[in-house]
Amino acid sequence: MLPLKAKNVSLKNRYVLAPMAGYTDFSYRKMCGEYGAGLVYTEMISANALCYNSKETFKMINETYKDTDKLCLQLFGGDVEIMVKAIKILEENSKYDFLDINLGCSVNKVLKQHAGAYFVDKKDELENYITSIVKASSKPVFVKTRIGPNDDHITIYENLKIFEKANVSLVAIHARSRKALYSGQPHYDIIKRAKDSTYLPILANGNIGVNNFEDVLNYTNADGVMIGRETLGYPKIFKDLIDLEEKRELTPTTLKNQIQDLIRHINYMSQTKTDYELSNIMRSIACCYFKGFSDAKKIRMKLISLTSKEQYLSVLNELLSNACDEQRRNNI
Repeated sequence: MLPLKAKNVSLKNRYVLAPMAGYTDFSYRKMCGEYGAGLVYTEMISANALCYNSKETFKMINETYKDTDKLCLQLFGGDVEIMVKAIKILEENSKYDFLDINLGCSVNKVLKQHAGAYFVDKKDELENYITSIVKASSKPVFVKTRIGPNDDHITIYENLKIFEKANVSLVAIHARSRKALYSGQPHYDIIKRAKDSTYLPILANGNIGVNNFEDVLNYTNADGVMIGRETLGYPKIFKDLIDLEEKRELTPTTLKNQIQDLIRHINYMSQTKTDYELSNIMRSIACCYFKGFSDAKKIRMKLISLTSKEQYLSVLNELLSNACDEQRRNNI
């Protein structure tokens, strides 16, 4: 299994869990870490919220003390002075190995703060912003970004020069533009050209899963892949990626396995979340565990109205007692 080693970055493999708001809390990071992810990410943390002492945000960063896998904490914000203050707060109130600066989020509420993907075509602002952040951080700084503001204006190549000059340690590139959000085909050709243009380690991101990760790695020559939505309800993807790399036969992903994984996920989540918080999160992620199975809709209807850990475990244990060995379809 190939590690990812470059500069001051050392990971056991090339497979990284992407940051996903509402999903990559401690419990899901732990699930993916147990299945072999080389690096896991926190949810996106707001620098403004930290500086305004948001209890919810402090709860998110305090969770990191429970992490045992290599962890990257992702921070976003538009004001460089607030970002520098937030980094000091993070270093005093959380535990992580790498700091990632979000330059890829394209939702309006982030762009209106002049944060996230706002910076992809703001060369002059970006240089001062990222240089100041790297200087303020005692941890290696990563960047997650996009290829440019739109498909007709690709800025990643010139931005990589800024990241090199600022001493950034790694860059994850979502192979879509700010305007595209998550629609359209990812431009892996641009990641390939970006990798050819820089000495920085590059993670390829965007529509990557078990069916195409080897092709993406071989084509782009990226140092690793960052996987987000393809992992939801399927943390075992990291074991499958490693097994495929090492030419081992995949262990089946069965309905029984998925129910057992969801039970474990819920038990981990209950360590840091109230029943109210747990049920709110599980409404969106629990059904993902059953994608690719014939009874997915029926199971989703059983889970959608549950409001406590005990209710989830009761329903899931009943499902487990009757579960067959049906295998998940990976071509979903």
